[in-house]
Amino acid sequence: MKRFNQFTDFSLLDTLTEQEGRRNVLISSINGKEQRLKSLRSKISQLMTAAKPVQEALGVGNASASSAEQRSLFSLLPHDLSVLYVQAEAYRDIMEDTSMQVVIRGDANEALRLRRQRRDEAEEKEKSDDDDVSDNEGRHSVVSDRLELNKKTVTQPHPIYLKIDIGCQDDVKVALKLYYLPELRVTCMKYKITGKLPTYGGVSSHENLLDGLFPGDDGMECSNPIGAAKLQQLKIGVDAFANKYGRPYRFVQAITGSASLMPGAAPPTEAETSGVQLADVLHDVIKAIRDRVSSRVKLVRQLLALESTPMDALCSFNVPLKMMTHVTSFKMIDQETFMASVTQGMRALAQQEGGAFYFLAVLENKGADLKINGHIMLPPDYPKQIPLIAVSITKTGGKETGPQTFNAANSHVVKALETYVNVSCVNELLTDMDSVLTRQLATLVSRCDVIADLVPQFSNGNTHKQHLYSRSSRGRDDDLPFAYSPSTRKMGSLQSKVDVDTIHNEVTSTPVMIYTKDGCSFCTRAKELLNKEKIE
Repeated sequence: MKRFNQFTDFSLLDTLTEQEGRRNVLISSINGKEQRLKSLRSKISQLMTAAKPVQEALGVGNASASSAEQRSLFSLLPHDLSVLYVQAEAYRDIMEDTSMQVVIRGDANEALRLRRQRRDEAEEKEKSDDDDVSDNEGRHSVVSDRLELNKKTVTQPHPIYLKIDIGCQDDVKVALKLYYLPELRVTCMKYKITGKLPTYGGVSSHENLLDGLFPGDDGMECSNPIGAAKLQQLKIGVDAFANKYGRPYRFVQAITGSASLMPGAAPPTEAETSGVQLADVLHDVIKAIRDRVSSRVKLVRQLLALESTPMDALCSFNVPLKMMTHVTSFKMIDQETFMASVTQGMRALAQQEGGAFYFLAVLENKGADLKINGHIMLPPDYPKQIPLIAVSITKTGGKETGPQTFNAANSHVVKALETYVNVSCVNELLTDMDSVLTRQLATLVSRCDVIADLVPQFSNGNTHKQHLYSRSSRGRDDDLPFAYSPSTRKMGSLQSKVDVDTIHNEVTSTPVMIYTKDGCSFCTRAKELLNKEKIE
C-alpha cells in the first residue's frame, strides 16, 4: 500500500510538471502573438490611410464603424424600404443633393429575433395544416383568439426603418421616418418640420403640412387591398397607428415601388418599378415636398401681412390708388363658422375639399354704409388649388327698413361680384400663383367701390362717383365694369356676351379646383367660356 501511494505521488508530480511546461509554452506563444498584433495595428493603420484615396475614387467611402453598421442594417431592411434606400442614395449622388440625407435606423437584434420567429411560425403552420380539425366550436375559438391577437400585432412596424432628411429653403428641414408594417403590407410615413418656419395658427402646423401633397392622397386609407381587408375585419382605422408611425400615403407606396402615384391606378408593372421609373417618382415627391414648404412659407407671410396691415398688402397690386372700401379685420375661423355663413351652393363646393383652412375678411365702406364679409376657403394644396371666396354685403338701412344682407343667392349683383373674384380675376392672374389670395382680396375690395358707385341699391343715394369708368354697364344684364386698366386708371366693362348665370352655374355645378401638372384653375368648362368670350 505504501509503494502504491509513492507511485501515485510520483505520477501526479510528473503530470504537474508536464502541465506547467505546457502553460509556459502557451504563455510564451500568447506573448509572441500580442507583440505581432501590436506591430500589425500600426501597419493596418498605415494601410487604411494609404487606401483612403482609392476608396474615395471608387465611391465606397470610409470603412468606418458607422458604414459597417449601415451595411448590417441594410441586410435586415424589409424589401420595400430596401428599394427606397437604394433609390434615395442613388438619387442623392446623381443629383448631388447634399441637403438630403438617408440613414437606416432600428434594432438589429429585434429584427433577427422577428426573422427567426416568423420562420418558426411558418414551419408550425405547415405542420398544423396537416391536422384535421373537426370541432367547430374549437375552430371558432381559435379564430376569435387569432382576431384578438391580430388587433395587437397588425399595426406593429418592422424593427428597422428609414430616416430621410430633406433640406428646404430658409433652413427648414423635413425629417421623414418611414416604417414598414408587415401585416398590412404598407409603408407609413411620419414627419417632423424643424427650422425657421413662420407660424400662423393651423396653417403652419407640422401635422398637416404634407396633407394633400398629391390629389386625393390624405393617407387615411390603406392602399394595399389585403391590408385594407384586415383593418376592416378587425374594425381598426388608420388613426389607431397614425400618431406613432404616420400614415400610409399613396406617394410613399409609390416611391417604394409597391403602388402607383395616381389614385385608382393599377399596381405598377415590373417595368414601372425599374430604377429609372422609381427615380422619376422619387424626384416628383421630393420636389413636391420642397414646393409645399416654399409655398406654405409664402402663404404664412401673406396671412401675417393681411392680419397686421391689410391695406398695405392689397395696395401693392394693380388696384385704384384711392379706395373707399377698406379691410377692417382679417382672421382665421373654423369650418363650422364658414359653413354656417355661406350659401348652399358655396357650401357644397367647400365640402368637396378636405383639410382646408378658413378665414374671414371684414370690409367696410362708410360712405355707402356697406359692410362686406368675405368668407375664404383655402385648400391645403394652395396655390396649386386656388382659394374660394363667398361674398355677402350688408346694407345699413334707415329706421323703417333696417339692415339688409345680400349674397349670391338673392342678389345678381353679389353673384356677379363673387363670380368675378373667383373666376375672372383669377383667370388673369395665373402668372403669379403664390400671391393669388392677396390679389383676390385686392380685387374684392376695389370692386366693392364699383358697386357703391354704380348700383343704386348700394350707393346710398350718392351721385358722386369715386372712380373713372369707360362705361357704366354692358349687355342685357347690365354687367358691371369690374375690369380695371392700370394704364388708363379706369374701370371697364366685362367685354363678354356670356350670361353671368351661365358662368356661375358652370362653376357651382362642378368641382371648382382642378389639379394639373402645371398647377390648377377653376373648372375647365368655366375657363373655356371665359377664354372664348375674352372676359377681361
